Amino acid sequence: MKTDFANDPSFRPAHLAADGTKLYEPTTNLVLYTYASDTQYHISRYVAASAMENYCKCGITPELLTAILDAMEASVNANKLADVAVLVNNLRYRTRYPVDEDAALRLAMIFFFHPGEDPNKVENAWTARKVALVKEDPAAHAFFTEWGMLNSLTYNELHKGSSPSSSSQREADLQALIPRL
Repeated sequence: MKTDFANDPSFRPAHLAADGTKLYEPTTNLVLYTYASDTQYHISRYVAASAMENYCKCGITPELLTAILDAMEASVNANKLADVAVLVNNLRYRTRYPVDEDAALRLAMIFFFHPGEDPNKVENAWTARKVALVKEDPAAHAFFTEWGMLNSLTYNELHKGSSPSSSSQREADLQALIPRL
């Protein structure tokens, strides 16, 4: 089922609020759509969002997790235990401070539609394509990343307990993880 979102009153462009107010100014010709009413999403969208929320809890996308695990395996096979320790600490840090921009962006893309996409199905190829397109538009990238974070249970819980001092501590912790060569 393909939908002409632009001419269907049950959809609206994502950059416009329900009252027509601009939420962001697109810098490319990318237009994604959302339902005019939040009650219209197909159950598959909620199932996919629930699965993505699990990755948000770990602060990682499926692709990055796979890449880290592949690097760990290669390091173990090459007997580079120091490299394995760095990767383990990377994963440990992500579970302690689970904020990953790509995970938030992917969560957002589950709820927004590209022209030609079937709103009743969630397909990884469409999600990946939308993420790539949004990353080319700085205004859209900022908007959808924030949307994903605001609509993630994990990020909302973290935000409740955040303060300038906790942000400073997180920055110091991040700097400590960067290898000095």
